[in-house]
Amino acid sequence: KDEEGQPAAGVRVTVSIVTGGWYWGFQGQAKPVLTGEDGTFRYEGLAPDKTYNVMAESETHLADPVKVTIPKEGDPEPIEIKLQRGGTVQGRVLEADGSPASGATVTCNSGNRSGITDAEGRFEITGIKAGKWQVQVGNLNPLPASAKQAITMTWGETIDDVELTLPVTLTIQGTVTDVDGKPMLGISVRARRLSDGGTRRRSRGR
Repeated sequence: KDEEGQPAAGVRVTVSIVTGGWYWGFQGQAKPVLTGEDGTFRYEGLAPDKTYNVMAESETHLADPVKVTIPKEGDPEPIEIKLQRGGTVQGRVLEADGSPASGATVTCNSGNRSGITDAEGRFEITGIKAGKWQVQVGNLNPLPASAKQAITMTWGETIDDVELTLPVTLTIQGTVTDVDGKPMLGISVRARRLSDGGTRRRSRGR
């Protein structure tokens, strides 16, 4: 049900076994199910005498996991999951020169939520749990302070003033040759930061 007690249709429901932390579903594979128009769902193929976390979420709503123990015989009692409206974070991503950064992926580490910036560099991420999280753009390691921001979210809150700036990036160009000085085609070239042995980047030689 939603926060008003009404049936929530089309909600994604998954289960994970409490001991071991891996997902269990039909034939041992994670198989999410969706709630029907009346908000009900049924999950089959669970092992008896085991305890599971049942999780439900949509694009905008989510709930804390509900623990269910499957009896050795028969089915467990039906459970009721009450969804809450998650928080929303809105903002803008800028290039290092201050221009809008379009097509950038912005992530929040609350359930791996993400959004893509539009032509004006604006983004929106919904369904964020209450708590302290980090919003960031890019996957550099270490990530510059300008490209990430810590937020404190409450249920149903909207934070609309996040501004992230991409770091200045440089381009290395060159030519790979053989011992005779002739250009070599299709050679893989790597660049690695010497300070800490960070992320390697590959490009095609020319």
